[in-house]
Amino acid sequence: MLKPQQQYVSSKGFRMKFFNFILLGSVFLLLTACEKGGEINFNDTEAPNLVEFLNPATDTFVGSTSLNALWNETSDRGVAGLSTTPYIVSLYEGEGCTGSALATETTTDPNFEFSSLEHGKIYSIGVIAKDAIGNMSAMKCSAKIEVDLHVPTVAVDDSDSGAGYANDRTIDLNLGNDSGVSFWCVTEDENFTPTTTGDACPGGQGSSSGWHTSEPTTYDLSSGDGTKNIHVWLADASGNVLNNHPGEQQVILDETPPGGFTITGLVGEDANTIDATADEWLADTTPEVQWGASSGADYYEVTIKDAAGTTTICATQTVQAPATSYTFDPATCVLTPGQSYKAEVVAYDNAKNSVGAAQYDFTVDTTAPGSFTITGVSGGTDIT
Repeated sequence: MLKPQQQYVSSKGFRMKFFNFILLGSVFLLLTACEKGGEINFNDTEAPNLVEFLNPATDTFVGSTSLNALWNETSDRGVAGLSTTPYIVSLYEGEGCTGSALATETTTDPNFEFSSLEHGKIYSIGVIAKDAIGNMSAMKCSAKIEVDLHVPTVAVDDSDSGAGYANDRTIDLNLGNDSGVSFWCVTEDENFTPTTTGDACPGGQGSSSGWHTSEPTTYDLSSGDGTKNIHVWLADASGNVLNNHPGEQQVILDETPPGGFTITGLVGEDANTIDATADEWLADTTPEVQWGASSGADYYEVTIKDAAGTTTICATQTVQAPATSYTFDPATCVLTPGQSYKAEVVAYDNAKNSVGAAQYDFTVDTTAPGSFTITGVSGGTDIT
């Protein structure tokens, strides 16, 4: 027979109730529960797991007076579960989350935006996770955050090339956050950290020791295909450098066009005809253009033009590599039996360098030969 025995103890404002069920002089079951506010919770002394920062994940700088801190959603190691507002987030001046917090907030979501940050200062952010009964994790401190309000924005106009690419050494620059600036240094030297315009801008193309005295709108990249890292520094009228970190932009210079290739022919795709040979004859009006692969191609443009090769008959279609064929829709690509046309294919790489295959002449012939009969066999000696 089971005999329950009860005992209460108090711990941190909770009433602890122990139930001992005894069977034949042995302990059969020990269950510990907590009563508070009419609810029963399992005894829980385990703190939640530490959070891990997603932003900032490493030492960084921001070019604004605000930063949105982001961390992973944590979990509780005990049975109570996380609090309804499980995160206590604090902002500190300096790295390492030391000293008194400048601000402390609680939040439900694993992110919080701090504002009113000051130029030239370094900050860090600490996050503590707590569960439903008040157990708290240790503080997780972020990497350091430096505020630099003078970092210029740098963009490259890539309208004539693919995004992030340049197919010509001379690029168009679009700079921002540089109002009131008197000197600009545009360089590819990643180790250059000037303090004044007395530090010559390495590879700079301005008139004052490589520094520009008006906002530059173009820049000549160093020769040779490959990745180029552009750094921009700013200085005031006294020649003092304003930004502690350069404005940066990366661009890939690619002046090499894709490899040459040829159009191999056309086949018919009409289900009512059989035209499976890629050649200069098309037995129906549903043309499939075929070509060889162009090394380095990202995509192709395929067009059908008139016999002179100047007027577009079937609008240009884009085909993503590695495909090397395209079937035109006869509803929009209307070809006339008995007429000749030219197929045109141009290959483009990521930087929009291009190479075209020689135009391919073909004729639409949907008329079968005339009927005929076999008239007999002649020749030799008929011995029967």
